[in-house]
Amino acid sequence: MTEKLYDLDSYVREFDAVVTACRSDKNGFGLVLDRTAFFPEGGGQSSDIGEIDGYRVTDVRIKDNEIIHYISSAQELTDDKTAHTEELTEKSFPAGKAVHGKVNWEKRFERMQQHSGEHLLSGYVFSNFGYHNTGFHLSDNGTTVDFDGTFTESDIERIEDAVNRTILRNVPCHIFYPSPEELSQLTYRSKKELEGPVRIVEFYEDVPFTERTDDNEVILYDRCACCAPHVRSTIEIGLFKILSFEHFKGGTRMEIACGGRLLREMRVMQENVTGISRLLSVKPENAAKGVLKLNDSFKALKFNYIRIERELLDITAQHAGSPVLFLESADTANVRMAVNALALRFPDDYCCAFVGNDEKGYNFIVASSKDCNEFLSLMRSELSASGGGSRSMIQGNVKATREAIEAFILNRKVI
Repeated sequence: MTEKLYDLDSYVREFDAVVTACRSDKNGFGLVLDRTAFFPEGGGQSSDIGEIDGYRVTDVRIKDNEIIHYISSAQELTDDKTAHTEELTEKSFPAGKAVHGKVNWEKRFERMQQHSGEHLLSGYVFSNFGYHNTGFHLSDNGTTVDFDGTFTESDIERIEDAVNRTILRNVPCHIFYPSPEELSQLTYRSKKELEGPVRIVEFYEDVPFTERTDDNEVILYDRCACCAPHVRSTIEIGLFKILSFEHFKGGTRMEIACGGRLLREMRVMQENVTGISRLLSVKPENAAKGVLKLNDSFKALKFNYIRIERELLDITAQHAGSPVLFLESADTANVRMAVNALALRFPDDYCCAFVGNDEKGYNFIVASSKDCNEFLSLMRSELSASGGGSRSMIQGNVKATREAIEAFILNRKVI
């Protein structure tokens, strides 16, 4: 079994190890080592990446109680800039070969910040709202946490303030494996029943677990069964922010960010706000009001545009020489109105409007005193159209050229 160097010391960045096995599977070429500092994918968190003997470690997973390090020779990583290009086989890393591993510390530490921040969040929500953490996902694309309850805007502000106050208190993180007897006396968060040794992660003030008595006062911020690396103290998390929250499966999904990741998020937000404020010629703090004002103006212009378009389509329908119209773009309600106007002028024909172009295809509306569903069946068989409707009106879309559509209509004797 691989010794997990990350288990009790999240700050191990480099290590020496011995290859115990290697194999290829659907995930690539993998190494099994006698010891490792690479955290494998698990607990909702993506695996560490880095390098082993200059080969890029792209993924780390646990399979059948083995920790497999998937490596690639596609990218040069060695100090002398010599790229590895040979095909990796068991001969490349025979059992007993000594190797040196390096964890990508920047990514590891950033994930430690996010995961530790999530513990403070979940601990506070559980203690003060009674909600359980029902889902957690941490990757380079973001961090989401799911709860089985809902929150108001003021709740979110309260939670953010509380978590950031805890971070500034520089609360230590303690990781340990309690005995079965000790575990039975502990109350801790866990999303599932656990078997075997349970790794406990605590954020508390003052008294270590092994020194506690009934007379000791312990300020506990969170206690959770967890397999992932964490910061030594909350101050290393940096600032905590709930970026968004939404209703999800009867509860709430939050997107959070901490530390360096939050700094990057805030830079993007600041860049966007600054850009918007410049475009609208308002101060950054008034950007939202400026956008609302612009949106109101847009709605008014859109309303006038649709009204004018309706009038133009009505005139077009009243003077059309055939019951078929081709339009580049138009509001659907206005198109339906134009088709109905055509149907009054050409009561014995299929009155059609096709909106779009040859490249993207056409949306269509057809009305007639005849059976439009029969017309649609023919369009499906000859033009591969899709759509639905009633006997008197159908609508759908077709990926065909105008020439092909007109040829089809001529064969139906519509024009």
